[in-house]
Amino acid sequence: MVITTHTSEIYFVFGNSWPPIIHHFSRTDHKMVETMQSYWTEFERNGNPGNGWPAYSIETDEHMFLDEPPVAGSKLEEATCDYHDKMLGY
Repeated sequence: MVITTHTSEIYFVFGNSWPPIIHHFSRTDHKMVETMQSYWTEFERNGNPGNGWPAYSIETDEHMFLDEPPVAGSKLEEATCDYHDKMLGY
């Protein structure tokens, strides 16, 4: 599993493989462009990304691995998140 940084999805949201010397989109990358654009469009339209995106709850700590194909999961980095929650008084 690769954890990426905030905003790393922007290339896929806008289908931007420019400059091609740095960003050469593979077939999988082009599929991710379709997936990300679908999630963003549905979220803007309905307030929910849809297409299998799990609803979050504190009990299950659902999340989505943005891979091709996307995979829902739960309890990502649970011990680390619990530590920070405790430090912040949650």
